[in-house]
Amino acid sequence: MGVDTAFYSIEPTPYGGRGAFARHQIAKGQVILETTGPYAGVIFRKFRREVCGACFAYAFESGKNKWSVRLVEEEAVGGAGLWFCSSECRDDWISERVCNGDITWVLDLYRALERLIDQMSKAGRKKVKAANSNPFHYLENVSADQITQSFLEATWKQAEELSRYDAKHEWTEELNEFELDTVRYILDGLVRKVSEHLSSTVKSDRSPHGTGTWEDFAQLQDNELPFLISKPYLLSSHIKTYLFIRHLCPLLKRSKGSCSESQTSISKISEYLETPTFVRMLLSRDPGNVFGIWDMAPEGEESEMLGWGAFTFASYFNHSCIPNIKKRRDKQKLIFYTLRDIQQGEEMCISYTDETAPLKERRALLNRNWFFQCCCAKCHDEQNEVAP
Repeated sequence: MGVDTAFYSIEPTPYGGRGAFARHQIAKGQVILETTGPYAGVIFRKFRREVCGACFAYAFESGKNKWSVRLVEEEAVGGAGLWFCSSECRDDWISERVCNGDITWVLDLYRALERLIDQMSKAGRKKVKAANSNPFHYLENVSADQITQSFLEATWKQAEELSRYDAKHEWTEELNEFELDTVRYILDGLVRKVSEHLSSTVKSDRSPHGTGTWEDFAQLQDNELPFLISKPYLLSSHIKTYLFIRHLCPLLKRSKGSCSESQTSISKISEYLETPTFVRMLLSRDPGNVFGIWDMAPEGEESEMLGWGAFTFASYFNHSCIPNIKKRRDKQKLIFYTLRDIQQGEEMCISYTDETAPLKERRALLNRNWFFQCCCAKCHDEQNEVAP
């Protein structure tokens, strides 16, 4: 169950699932949740030079073209694929992932990722054909009625068995940008899990204002089945993403110069990748639970999505087309506050979409992206208005 706060408790809803219900009357304008950041998140690959990896500051909003602080300053190129707006933000990012005083294991991991991406790119330029034909290409044409729980279990089991052999060969199949972003999202979650499991210096942040723990994240709703029924072609993408990540293991084993603490952490993350279990957990809690990381354009102006993150405790706020709470971003934090007075026992809801859009449009979007048909008071009233 999600962590309760002084303002609300997490309880089952009458319509299924869980939600946040007010413990007592709450005044308009009250901040009810302020998260410290996502448990797992990613900045889109195309924005990673312009968006700080720690506080999500957008360089263009500060009059700059890009940020220049690398995760690894001495590396002339790459910086392990991460950039920051300041050395302070870089140090904050490191402090959240350090494991028993060691951060080199994270550097080794992201360097290995960049090498694997480079290997893939070179194979693509040379049009190198995979030594073994991908047995999962048929999934690109799978239909929604084929997606069942037993079908998913069998497919993932096949992927696990293939990965044990396939990871010994060079990766040659191309991943698109979204798939590469998904890889980083998965690795970010697994890095936190390793740090949480092994480190004596990282405290388990179970405060509702924190990022939460792996256990908290795992308690979010598993949306794998409804998500893949709605987008069956993405099963192929998920399998390919796992097989790609699995290829990191041989590269990590060949890492040289790492200390014993680093090797312990690398061994642990390699262990997590031996089966699809944890990758699947991250993928299945992504749809319907994560929040977009948007630029800071003034309200009313068009904004751009820069990435996404799993803000664990914020995921318990359900949708209503007449929301009574709203969120705003302050650096890496999401802050939720009340739009009006809220009564004791009332569910606290945000809006997932443009509540001014027509009923049919709202419901279609919510069904497509969040797998439910909204039956809030506004939808109910509008439905009655159009009923014959």
